[in-house]
Amino acid sequence: GWSQAAFARVGGVGITAVVLGSPSEAQRDADLAALLRYGLRSYRMSKVVDPARTYATIPVGWGRPPVRAVAPRAIVRPASAQRPLVERVVLPAVATLPVAAGQRLGTLVVTDGSRVVARSPLVAAGSQSTPGRPAKAWWVARRTVHHLVEALP
Repeated sequence: GWSQAAFARVGGVGITAVVLGSPSEAQRDADLAALLRYGLRSYRMSKVVDPARTYATIPVGWGRPPVRAVAPRAIVRPASAQRPLVERVVLPAVATLPVAAGQRLGTLVVTDGSRVVARSPLVAAGSQSTPGRPAKAWWVARRTVHHLVEALP
């Protein structure tokens, strides 16, 4: 039979197709073209990591606002048009102060089934300083009053 392998690349997505043992050269060419079209329609270039997106907010304690965790740069990869990508964000439950802008806080892993599509660090979008003694004392006093009021019948 007629056999052939071909490779096609469109927009950063590359597909390899192989046809083995076709009854005719024309049938082989038609089957190979159909396989390449199907493969190229099945994948698209996708921004799998977006630096403009907040992937999580991490509390820092002491009444300070939480720190946003963002990716430092975009990552674009070919991804299946039929299957959703899964993002796994790995971060601590609480960030330890002080936190500097750009400080690494955790990791983002993007998967397509069992295949890792992208891995990116997650960094602090802004800074948070450690509060001084007066601010800590004020926070403890407010929390104590809050708990006492809640405990009243």
